[in-house]
Amino acid sequence: MGGSRDVDPLRFLEGKTAWVTGGANGPGRIAAIALAKAGADIAIGTLLDLHHHWTPADLRRASTDDLDNVLDAIAITGSRGIGGHLDIRSEESVERFRSHVNGEVGPADILVNAARVSFPPQRPDHRVDEWQLVLDEYLNGTLRMIRSCIPVMSERRWGRIIGIPSLVNESVVDEAAVRSLQGGLQSLTRGIAVEATPLGIGCFTISLDQSTPDTLGELVASLCQASAMPLSGEEVTLSAA
Repeated sequence: MGGSRDVDPLRFLEGKTAWVTGGANGPGRIAAIALAKAGADIAIGTLLDLHHHWTPADLRRASTDDLDNVLDAIAITGSRGIGGHLDIRSEESVERFRSHVNGEVGPADILVNAARVSFPPQRPDHRVDEWQLVLDEYLNGTLRMIRSCIPVMSERRWGRIIGIPSLVNESVVDEAAVRSLQGGLQSLTRGIAVEATPLGIGCFTISLDQSTPDTLGELVASLCQASAMPLSGEEVTLSAA
C-alpha cells in the first residue's frame, strides 16, 4: 500500500494556471503574487512601454523592469511565472498572447482582469472618440479576454473570472463616466455568470476605493475557493478602512 502525498493547504491552486492582465503593477501585481503563493502558475499580460516613452501621466503602462520584478517575486513563491506585452484593445494582441501562453503554461483556469485604464481629463464636452477608446479598453478588452478563456474553463467545468477595475486617474474625471463604466463591467460580469456559474465558473468583480487594501491578494485567492461560488455574479467591495 503506497504512502499518501502530503498536500499543502496553502497551495490549493497547484496545477492551476492564472492569467492576469495588468499584472506588472498596481492591483494586478498584488493578485498575481497572491495566486502564485496559492500554487498557481502565472501568465502576466501587460501594456508594456516597448519604446521607452513612458511618462508619469501614463501610469497604465509598465516597464520591462516592472515585469521582471513581479516575475522574480512569483519565482520566490515556487510557482512558475511568464509575462509579456498585451494590449487588450487589440484582437490580434489578445490572440498572440493566448497562443504564446497556452504553449508555455497552458490555458487559463483563472482570469484576473486588472488592466489599468486611463480616462481623458474631466470636462463637460467629452469627445466621442475619447469615450470610445475608454469603452474599448474597459469593457470590450475585458470581454476579449473572457472570450479567449471561457471555452476551456467550460470544458473543464471549473474556472474563475475576477475583474478588478483599476482607474489610473479617477480623481480627475467626472463621476458619471466612472459610474457608467463600473456599472457596465458589473452588468457584464452578472450576464456571463448566468451561463458560466452552472458550469463551475465563478465570476466576480472586486470594487476598490481610492487606495489598494493590503487584503486584496487574500480576497482574490479566496474567490478561487469552492466556498466562494454562491457569490458568483456579485460585486465584492473592499475598502482600506
